[in-house]
Amino acid sequence: MFKEIMGNIGAIWPTLGLFLFFGVFLGALFWTLRKGSSEIYSEAQALPLEDGKTEKVSSKGA
Repeated sequence: MFKEIMGNIGAIWPTLGLFLFFGVFLGALFWTLRKGSSEIYSEAQALPLEDGKTEKVSSKGA
């Protein structure tokens, strides 16, 4: 079935675009869920709640 679908497209560009999209999507997913990223996101989610105090901001992951 997959062979038929890919064979009937007629051009390689839509197939490459599809694989590129899924590759970037999976890369972003793995980057977000990697070990140690929770510290970065917990700091970022607290930023709107701070009252303007200057605190040391970690530069991890940037």
